[in-house]
Amino acid sequence: MDESVMMAYGECVRCGQFFEFDPELVPSVSVHLETMCPIRPDGTPVKPGDADTVREPLCVPCAYVFRRAGGVDRPLDELYPRARIDRIDVDAARRIQAGAP
Repeated sequence: MDESVMMAYGECVRCGQFFEFDPELVPSVSVHLETMCPIRPDGTPVKPGDADTVREPLCVPCAYVFRRAGGVDRPLDELYPRARIDRIDVDAARRIQAGAP
């Protein structure tokens, strides 16, 4: 029996490299449509499946960077160098992260 495999082409959300991948197996991250990172313009974090988020692919080298980070807080510009930080209320994001009202 011949098993078909679907291949897709896309841009890595982290580095912008255009690459080929299997859409069912490619490492990916949820990002906000406007900021292209896991933070909304109002500073709140995105959750996978939210209406204003999408799953974007990571190329192999960038997936390695994410795995190496291993859940440890990293500077946003390190994990998402192409993020639209200019569209984020950074002060609100810092207050939210610190747990302040």
